[in-house]
Amino acid sequence: MSTFDYLAGLANNLATLAATTITPSSEDTNFDADNVGVGWPAKPFKFNAAGADDTLDFNWGSAKTPTMLSIHGHNIDSGITSITVLSDDNASFTSPVTEATITFANLASPTHYVLMPSYTSHQYMRIKFNGTNGNPISIGEVGAGAKQQLGATVIGWAPINTMPQNRQPEGPTAQALATNLSDHPQRSGTVRLLCKSLADYREVQTELRVGTAFGEEPLICIPDPDDDIVLHARVKQDIRWERNGDLYTANVFLQEDPFSMALPA
Repeated sequence: MSTFDYLAGLANNLATLAATTITPSSEDTNFDADNVGVGWPAKPFKFNAAGADDTLDFNWGSAKTPTMLSIHGHNIDSGITSITVLSDDNASFTSPVTEATITFANLASPTHYVLMPSYTSHQYMRIKFNGTNGNPISIGEVGAGAKQQLGATVIGWAPINTMPQNRQPEGPTAQALATNLSDHPQRSGTVRLLCKSLADYREVQTELRVGTAFGEEPLICIPDPDDDIVLHARVKQDIRWERNGDLYTANVFLQEDPFSMALPA
């Protein structure tokens, strides 16, 4: 297994910061672009039509260097041939730098992430969806920030798929939402962590509890990069640590936030 990579809490997500402004190439007035930065995938953004090469621009307010981008609760289909991540110091993207290119073959549904270890520090970031989706693209949440590798190793990952049952419409009647669409189970699971020193244990303990406001705020968790899994999840239940000499182990249960997707009118 790999190291436990994650962004803990809203404070580490550039998309949710007050200084950030988000501008789409088009926008459904019932589902505006700010929804991708509220920290809740159940409140989605939606382009107003299935247009060609839609874009979603982020202005961080100053130069930033996110090294990981995640997209949660999306309905992107094979009509999108690739996603390009661009950066620039000009809002018009006159001299953009291509930071990442994601092909559809590597785009996981309903959540996806890409690591950008050589990202260039710029004030603006653009996500460009190359092609035309079968339906207007809907996105529950975007995460952008520095990948954190704390002093813990994942020595076990037990995923659980909760079959969705809640289809209660919510939001404006013109654009109903269905929570936990039936083709995407709500995921959860247990990660077993190993810390090899007291200092590492304290670091992880602080992030898992204080960094997430004791489970109130979400974290973006990649339990197994080899399996292309990313969760927009919350820490559930108590975390029980076991100590054996200088080794600390714990089972941490994570529950993926349910997300809604905007249905056609």
